[in-house]
Amino acid sequence: MIHDRYFYQIADAETKKRIRILYEGLDDFRKEIRIPGVLTPDEITALMEGVRADNPGFFHFGHGYRYGTNVIYNETVILPEYICTKKEAAGYIRLIRQRMDLLHAGLKLGTPGMSDYEKVRRVHDAMVRWFTYDHASLSLGIDTDHFHAAHSILGVFGKRTAVCEGLSLAIKLFLNRANVPCIVVSGHGGTDGDPGEVNHAWNMVRLNGKPCQMDVTWDINASGDGKYPSYTYFLLTDAEMRLSHPTWDVKIPCRSPEENYFYRNGLYFRTEREAVSRIRSALSHGEKAMSFRIGWRTPNLQKEAADLLGKCLDFTSSATFTMDEGLQVVSFRIGS
Repeated sequence: MIHDRYFYQIADAETKKRIRILYEGLDDFRKEIRIPGVLTPDEITALMEGVRADNPGFFHFGHGYRYGTNVIYNETVILPEYICTKKEAAGYIRLIRQRMDLLHAGLKLGTPGMSDYEKVRRVHDAMVRWFTYDHASLSLGIDTDHFHAAHSILGVFGKRTAVCEGLSLAIKLFLNRANVPCIVVSGHGGTDGDPGEVNHAWNMVRLNGKPCQMDVTWDINASGDGKYPSYTYFLLTDAEMRLSHPTWDVKIPCRSPEENYFYRNGLYFRTEREAVSRIRSALSHGEKAMSFRIGWRTPNLQKEAADLLGKCLDFTSSATFTMDEGLQVVSFRIGS
């Protein structure tokens, strides 16, 4: 197992010292944690959120805390708000480890010689099939226990439902255990066609030395019942991600498309002729669902997709399809 702590690794020496003090204090459930230096509110926020993103196991610490500064002693005092006691946390840890062991074994992530790409794909597919987005946690009046669980690995391993932050933290924990470099990315995602409107979290993984972006939350929401996982946001470059996720906090460039699902599996079609040939071939082999990317720009993706499927399906077949217009991904399913 690796411990991929991005925010600690990029910090300067003084910030690393502060992170270590904060880490030890949170790990020990201390009521007061004294940090050297008089920090600004933005510096405190960055410190707290960085430690949280680097350490998925800190589920006992929610987003709530108070702080004060002392100019005379040149220090900042953090007063964390814990969502459970140390004894309760130990019980949760046993449950999480038990369920992680079961999932790890079920996905055969310890298979000798398995590539990191295959590990990431199996974890992605498992999250899409077995877990759901916790829409209820976004409701007004929700109790704090539900809210904190949804934003941490507790929601994932305890209730099989969480929001983007909880899902991303669980994926980091899972892949780091399988010795795959993976970190949590925080930024903004689009909604209703307006990119950048919503605070959001996703992951960045490193395969064959090449960083790639991955938003499993959006693939969960695009997969419906999970029978056929969506790979729309599976291993993207920065340019591809920026079409719907305009800003993020991690400063690692992702420029290589080779690991992307559609490139890797020959499902990125550069011409209509290629698309029709591959779709017909898949259907002739009994495939009932398929996703692909259109490599030529089209002003009306819906019409383009309908025309392509019309050339491939016989008149007795019915199909439903969904699209991502920015990435020009089309996914279709025959029948129900």
